[in-house]
Amino acid sequence: SERIKNMEFDLIVFARTSPYEPCNFWSNFGSAGASVPDYFADVLRTYPRERVALLYGDDSGLDDAVIRTQLFRMGAMNRGLGIVFMREMLPFVSEGPPSEALRPVDGRLLQPGCFYEEWLGFFGQWRTPHCIATQDCLLACAAWGHCQSAKMENFGPQQEPPEDPAVLRQFCRTGFAFRAALLVQKLGPDACMDDKACRYFCQFSLNVYSSGFAHISPGTFYKEFGLTPQQLTFVLSQGCSSSNVALQPHYHQHKQALIVADGAPASNGGALAGEWQVRYLLAQGFRVLLAGSYLEERLLPPRLWTASDAGLLQLRTLGLPGALGDPSSDTRSSCLLLLTADGVVPYLVHFDLSQEGSGLLALSCLLGSDAGQRPRFVTLQAPMDSGSPDTAVLWRAMTTLLAAGYNMFKISRLARQSLGSPFGDLAVDVITGPSWRSSQELLRGQPNLLPPGAQLHATLALPEHSSDR
Repeated sequence: SERIKNMEFDLIVFARTSPYEPCNFWSNFGSAGASVPDYFADVLRTYPRERVALLYGDDSGLDDAVIRTQLFRMGAMNRGLGIVFMREMLPFVSEGPPSEALRPVDGRLLQPGCFYEEWLGFFGQWRTPHCIATQDCLLACAAWGHCQSAKMENFGPQQEPPEDPAVLRQFCRTGFAFRAALLVQKLGPDACMDDKACRYFCQFSLNVYSSGFAHISPGTFYKEFGLTPQQLTFVLSQGCSSSNVALQPHYHQHKQALIVADGAPASNGGALAGEWQVRYLLAQGFRVLLAGSYLEERLLPPRLWTASDAGLLQLRTLGLPGALGDPSSDTRSSCLLLLTADGVVPYLVHFDLSQEGSGLLALSCLLGSDAGQRPRFVTLQAPMDSGSPDTAVLWRAMTTLLAAGYNMFKISRLARQSLGSPFGDLAVDVITGPSWRSSQELLRGQPNLLPPGAQLHATLALPEHSSDR
């Protein structure tokens, strides 16, 4: 003990440290008394971690909860006794399919706890091989709101973040944040705030983890999980923060957002994600102009009344379909007045084509203006059900976009009861993720332009080529 205290040794090695084959153990083991406890205490007080080795040579691996508990105590990164050397490491190099082979792991994406048995099943269901086509996986629920599958009834391990900071560093925070997003999408923001588990999961993930996710490349995150960090943060912010997270802030830029829809945003969902998409735009600092043929102010959800009273949300009735007139005639100037606020061309325009109304005429009118007066981003919302409007309407809308110079596109897919989505640069394409597609890439092998519930996002140029970012 004195020689240890005097640091006479260059290296301290504790052999056979596993709880299943103990030679060196801290407390009683069966009928055996504690072994060398003073040495553990002396080494912990005297030697730095990098000069202490702990050998685990038995058959147990990280899938064993007893092994993990002891590793947290003996080899934790910020307060452990030393560096652990294990004979059995999971996943194995030579066992299982290629997807489970040992590979470099980015600790920002997957933490050690994500490879424990209780989380491996969760990630196995996260993105199945036919996930995008069938929308029958956990990813489809968390990202797009498709939560009707029976798989969504009981998902993920029932774990809460540990209080021990050393253990928390190893905890599967990515899986925990995904589970929080699933709860938000499954229950909806209102029910989530009334559900103790959902509220805790959501607020913990948003407050503790979202800032770290924001520093990860969207492309890297998407390649691993099928959604972006911003998409995940969007869902969490809708669920437990009333979308008050600055994902696309325009508080001091006086930007306008125009939504052309035939009906006020209702709280029970729909093509505009009910009131949630509007609330998100308002929370980001946009002034929102809601225009349509059948708008009634009395149908405005109560939580939008404050914005309406403050002039941040305006309703404008366009009259019956056809009231905009022929956009190629002299009525263009008058229809532009209806579609702009104070003469300011909107930065973002969302056209709802899900009902027969003024959407297509408004699109032609607004995009027929001078090139310098066109919105930076345009979003077309396809109907939730197939057959309305017909395919010809969607193709005419696409033709109008191409003629107006919109040459980069993304397609996202929302469920009827979804919470909406980020727009523009933060919109996520179902195939390319955060990357934009050219018109040729979009139309190649695409007999049906937009599946039911899809959104087509368009921009005038690649974001990096624009000075307005």
